[in-house]
Amino acid sequence: MKRPFFIFHFVALLVLISWFFPMTRVLWDSIDEKAFYFFNGLLRSMKISIIIGILSQHLTDFLFDFLMIALFFKVLLDFYKKDKLKSFSMLLSCLAYEFFMFYAVNKKLIPKYFASGRLSPSYLFDEVRTVMDKVDISGVKLGAVNCFPGDHATSFLLGFLFILFFKPTFRQMCFGLILTLLASLPRLFIAAHWLTDIFVGSIFVSLILFAWAMHTPLINFMHTNVEKVFTKSLSFFSRWQKTE
Repeated sequence: MKRPFFIFHFVALLVLISWFFPMTRVLWDSIDEKAFYFFNGLLRSMKISIIIGILSQHLTDFLFDFLMIALFFKVLLDFYKKDKLKSFSMLLSCLAYEFFMFYAVNKKLIPKYFASGRLSPSYLFDEVRTVMDKVDISGVKLGAVNCFPGDHATSFLLGFLFILFFKPTFRQMCFGLILTLLASLPRLFIAAHWLTDIFVGSIFVSLILFAWAMHTPLINFMHTNVEKVFTKSLSFFSRWQKTE
């Protein structure tokens, strides 16, 4: 195991322990409440309500997903010096890892054993504001009964860490950070998540998953085998076309 593997685990556990430890949990709860009133209070503005309503749509989520994947592929192409096969194989390996581990941890493990039934602020505060108070728009998430950790924040933070690993340019790094923030923060405005769902839960999960992916042989193993499959498939189709 490499040193970064243990550093990522140490930081992740430190963040999570601070959320469970009674003395610091009081501080986190206070920050959560203040963040709720601040972000949700901004929905008094018609302009902000329109922006948040648009950013909270499923179609917008798909757009952000596409842009993040496209950015990651561009970073990989630069890293592997335009080798499309290596780049696409690594992209596919990282996406497959993120999909399966995200489902296992965010959807199964944590809701069952760590934060079962954690309600979002929209279920706990009578004075919560919604986008629909100002704008006639549908498809906006109103809350969650298991809101820890944040789903969008976890997937985009992990994707952003993958991008950072492959040495992006400063412009690429900034674009990835902006996408991550745009995908994560609107849920705070509409009270679908607490601040700690992102800054404790999502950071904890993304750091752990990133450490196991990039600082163990796992992703390299997946990458090598995916690349072999593509190489053999391309070779087969090439021979098949020549025989026609």
